[in-house]
Amino acid sequence: MVLLISSFNAARQSHYDTGEVQYIPAVATDNKPSTMTGDEPFEYYGTSRAWGPGWVNRYTTESIENLMSFNAIPYAHHVSPLPLLIVHGKTDKYCLPKFAQQVYELAGEPKEILWLEMLV
Repeated sequence: MVLLISSFNAARQSHYDTGEVQYIPAVATDNKPSTMTGDEPFEYYGTSRAWGPGWVNRYTTESIENLMSFNAIPYAHHVSPLPLLIVHGKTDKYCLPKFAQQVYELAGEPKEILWLEMLV
């Protein structure tokens, strides 16, 4: 973890010094470095199922740091009175279902949670 944080700091400093943004693939095969590791993310984002006109298989290294430290749970109560719909996989290995459930429980009404069976 320390090495990972050090690499984020180095990327941020390089961006500041040179203006050049550093990227890492969003998904990859063969255990190569990527933002979303493992077969499950690749089976969607690494195939034509995820294709869109603006899709590029990359994240900035600075975005990864933000993604890793994001926690929606403390903010769930702020959504109400806007409707909240959470759609989540029952067996998601990347975004754990227990956190989706916590957000749902802490959010005010109106709210709904839809659990999807995952094809593993």
